[in-house]
Amino acid sequence: MAHTKAKTKTKAIELSIREYIEKKSLEDLLSLSGKINIDSDWQKEEEADPHFHKVEGLRLHKVP
Repeated sequence: MAHTKAKTKTKAIELSIREYIEKKSLEDLLSLSGKINIDSDWQKEEEADPHFHKVEGLRLHKVP
């Protein structure tokens, strides 16, 4: 409990599990390094996607 500075054992376990999941997620993302090829023309792809939504202010508008 000293490591997490939690007041209860339950909270300490909860924080430890959250920290573990976050660390594991980051490791999984890092393991993809060099395996994903991102198209440099992503804007054209977004415009071609019929499910793409344009954000204007705080409102979402479906692209016609």
